[in-house]
Amino acid sequence: MNHRFDDSGTFSTGEEMGKNTQPAAADDGGKISAGLRAKTLFVLSVLVFIFAVVMCLSLIKQSGELEPIPTIASDVHPIEYEVNVPPTQPITQGEDDTYQLELKAPASAYDSPLISILLLGVEGDKNDTQILCSVNLSERSLSLLSIPRDTYIAGDYETPKAKEVYASFAEDLRIDAVLESVRGMFGFAPDYYFVLDEATLSQMVTMAGGVSFHVPDSPDYHGLKSGLQTLDGKNAFELFRFKNSWKDVETDPARVQRNFLMTLFSRLLEDRSKISENCVKLTEVAKTDLTAGELAYIAYLLEEYDFNSAFSRALPGKAKEIGKGTYYEIDPESAVDMLNEHFNPLKKELTVFTVNFRQEQGASGEGEFSDYGHSSSTTVAPSSDDNSEDNNGDPDNEDETDPTDDSTETENTEETESSEATEPPTEEEPTTELTQAPEETQDTGSNETQTP
Repeated sequence: MNHRFDDSGTFSTGEEMGKNTQPAAADDGGKISAGLRAKTLFVLSVLVFIFAVVMCLSLIKQSGELEPIPTIASDVHPIEYEVNVPPTQPITQGEDDTYQLELKAPASAYDSPLISILLLGVEGDKNDTQILCSVNLSERSLSLLSIPRDTYIAGDYETPKAKEVYASFAEDLRIDAVLESVRGMFGFAPDYYFVLDEATLSQMVTMAGGVSFHVPDSPDYHGLKSGLQTLDGKNAFELFRFKNSWKDVETDPARVQRNFLMTLFSRLLEDRSKISENCVKLTEVAKTDLTAGELAYIAYLLEEYDFNSAFSRALPGKAKEIGKGTYYEIDPESAVDMLNEHFNPLKKELTVFTVNFRQEQGASGEGEFSDYGHSSSTTVAPSSDDNSEDNNGDPDNEDETDPTDDSTETENTEETESSEATEPPTEEEPTTELTQAPEETQDTGSNETQTP
């Protein structure tokens, strides 16, 4: 046995010396070498990657086939219109109808069940009537919106009124110009148009066998007798084309036009066996881009519809003197609400920033407006002038269009002077305001089809 002193002076045997002379492995605090650490991290990274790939493949398998990344070529596809989906009840023709058409749902340019048709009342080169007709093919309902002919519009026209657009263009461009004008105002274009001239309207009334309609006492509709009348084609056109001056910028006669149309539509749909035949004859005489099959589809869709329930209004607004003329200035906020509720085919709501109802100056949408576009008695006057009591802010317009009001003003003046001399004016002033209110004339020309 070998014995020796080690360097520290401790006595130890040879075996112990052998143990102490073995090379130290990793006795430096348990640290792993750099090479081993790198290998460990690499293995862990590979395992994490493999796990992520497996999870992704599993999710893809659960969700179905992997969709291709859209490109300019692969993203192009034909538009599928919602309106082409058949309604809950199929649209069919009458079995005894000799005109068997291929019925086709009209197509919306906006993938919407709302189909808009612009009805144009035309006489020669004049277009005094514009009515937006919206048909909801899903709900089988109808809405009508009159655009007053004196509506203040944008554009470089000598007289910027809605009625001037048609006459300002060559004959082959007139319809497109009016459609573009409406698109500029509403923010969407009508899908179709249908011209109601004397020949077309007379043909429709003849097909219906005449139309019983209540002619208003006032104004004078070209000599037609007031009261319930059975109108033929000629008389119907006299009623429909009314274009004389009238206070409230003709929103009241426009209401009569819409009521007459709804009465006519209802009469035409009473005999189911003649619907297809009538549609064929109409497309032969009328100027329209609707086919007979599309027109018949709408007719069969609405054959059981209660036209008394139809939404029927004029664009809300008020008469306003601009320059030397009287215009109808649309109230943007009220108009936007009306369009969104009944006529907007877009997938997003319209706002006052997406429509274009021309305003003269100042803030728009002041005051309240009644259902037919007449300014209500609670309208807030834009100035301190006491001249806007339910006359749409236009005292001169009533003098020009309804001279009979002069006598009323004289009587009111005499009553006021008398009341000032005898008793306090606290009870007479409201009476003066009530005698000037036009609400009493709003029911003029209404008939059984008028909605509440």
